[in-house]
Amino acid sequence: MSLEDIEKKLYARGSKSEPPSASKPKISQPPEQKIEEKWFGENEPPKIIHSHKKRRGFLFLMVIFFVVVIAIGIYLISQYLNAPTVKMDISAPSEIFVGVPFNASIIVNNTSNHVLHQASLTIDLPDGLVYITSAEENKNVINENIGDIETSDLIKKTYSLLALSDESKIKNVKIRLSYQAGLGTSFEQEETKDIAIKKSAVSLKLDVPDQVVGGSVFNIEVNYKNDSNFNFSNLDLEMTYPSSFQFISADPDPTSFNNLWRLQEAKAGISGKIQIKGSINEAFQKGFDFQAALKTNINKKSYVVNQQKATGQLAPAPISLFILINNSPDYVAKLGDKIRYTIQYQNNSGVALADNIIKARLIGELFDIFTLQTNSSINSLTNTLTWNTANTPELRLLNPGAGGNVNFSIQLKPNFPIRRLNDKNFHLKIEAQMDSPTVPYYLSAPKTSALTNLETKIQGLTTIEAKAYFRDANSGILNSGPFPPKVNQATEYTIHWTIKNYSTDVSNVKVSAFLKSGVVFTGAVKSNISSQPTYNNLTQEVIWNIDKIVATKGIISEPIEAIFQIQATPNVTQVKYFQPLLGQTKIEVQDNYTGVTLENAALPVNTQLPYDLTVKPEEGAVQF
Repeated sequence: MSLEDIEKKLYARGSKSEPPSASKPKISQPPEQKIEEKWFGENEPPKIIHSHKKRRGFLFLMVIFFVVVIAIGIYLISQYLNAPTVKMDISAPSEIFVGVPFNASIIVNNTSNHVLHQASLTIDLPDGLVYITSAEENKNVINENIGDIETSDLIKKTYSLLALSDESKIKNVKIRLSYQAGLGTSFEQEETKDIAIKKSAVSLKLDVPDQVVGGSVFNIEVNYKNDSNFNFSNLDLEMTYPSSFQFISADPDPTSFNNLWRLQEAKAGISGKIQIKGSINEAFQKGFDFQAALKTNINKKSYVVNQQKATGQLAPAPISLFILINNSPDYVAKLGDKIRYTIQYQNNSGVALADNIIKARLIGELFDIFTLQTNSSINSLTNTLTWNTANTPELRLLNPGAGGNVNFSIQLKPNFPIRRLNDKNFHLKIEAQMDSPTVPYYLSAPKTSALTNLETKIQGLTTIEAKAYFRDANSGILNSGPFPPKVNQATEYTIHWTIKNYSTDVSNVKVSAFLKSGVVFTGAVKSNISSQPTYNNLTQEVIWNIDKIVATKGIISEPIEAIFQIQATPNVTQVKYFQPLLGQTKIEVQDNYTGVTLENAALPVNTQLPYDLTVKPEEGAVQF
């Protein structure tokens, strides 16, 4: 069909009248030419694609795309609307006691026609509730894989839980069941349960005095009662004392550490009482806190059932008592010290105190009791000194504001009593007490008392020995040269440094000594530890640095030792004398127990060689 025919047909559809004729340009056809060889498609007419055809194809694709999206959406919605019917329930007490274990059962019933695949259960416990059968401490999230749940299956899972806190609060337990059904679609279902925490299963009451006089003895009372229907088989009471509290006694006696009572069986309705006696010795402390905690052990883990805290105030002491050692409260003692103790006292009660007695007990292995000097009476069985009206008349009556002091002197032993590796960090202790039968009107006590004590650290001891040898095969270093030494001829010697450390750990150890005139360092050196001595050519000083040395090293175990070789050439002025080899060996350490710097020294070394048993006493003198 020609282009003119197509045009007539199109116009005929919209109107009965014919379209106006249009002049059409004539296209002259070129004369045909015969070509022997033609290219493929050379005479084919060009393809014409109209724009309205492109638009119709694009619209068709868009319609198909939207139909597919809508179909997928309808399918997914239908999957969720047709989720399997699963019933879940939480079976647990509606009210519980703090400290009493209880069971929570989760029941899952698949009432649908679908198998629930890869089902898992998650239980979220609020703060204050924990899962007690878990190896983890205070676990409050439980995850458990259940696997596949067949149609009509009923699954029951039971968990042991415990309430730890938040009395009179309502806790919300939430469970979630996750699974897949149908064509792998994932579903999640939730249920919740409210549980009311009533109170602690065991009530606890802690009574301490509102005000306590420093140094005076007072009572603490702890009362408990099992208010639940649960029989505790392993209930403990643990006390926490202020740092300045001095435990004296308790009824009943503690099981261990003066602060722990194993109550064993605490059946429903049972009650008990613990009375503790002690004192607070901090004269300038404003307040103090005591804490009592009831704990139960479940699956080898401890849980707090109840805890109470009580606070008291420290009243001004009616008697102040203070101890000095060599006129200082912070004196650091050392072996062989002669020390003087002074016990100062003053009446702050506002009333006259009669018939006062002062006692001091000496505690420590290093007190040499045989050197004790005092006007007090002495109990040598308990090492207790007593001052009273008989030996100190001014104690008969102590007026308000009046004071005084008593004293004694004693020598310390010259050696540490080290027998084991852990015999370290020695100290002295004085426990002093002053009593009067006179009681001020504002105190409810059988007597007026004051207590105090003083602990004094004893610094350690680190020693150094310096020894010289000519014949020293055991060291593994061979010495050469003439001996007895001869003028202008070099002779080699080995120097041994031996360190012993006694009662304290020490650090930053430095050993040093200067070589004497005519002596040089050969460079041969050994040590039984990682560090070795080094030599400074400019200063002629041998230095040995050690990071740390533990207590009793060289006393219970082998000492630390270093060996180095020197070469000495005597001069003519030293004939008939022992040639000096090494100056004084000094050792300086930091005492880790007392914080003080310790120093010691070894004597200078010459060619006399007293430790070399192969050398006669005068053989080391220089000869021509």
